[in-house]
Amino acid sequence: MRFTSGTTGTSKGVVIMHRSVIERVEAANTGLQLGPG
Repeated sequence: MRFTSGTTGTSKGVVIMHRSVIERVEAANTGLQLGPG
């Protein structure tokens, strides 16, 4: 579940797919050039 700010300013929980989480982690890993250690 991910929380968004919403247009009213109230946080809203949104269910996201497992694959979406993996893609975000992979993108962050690539962008930040993370590696072992």
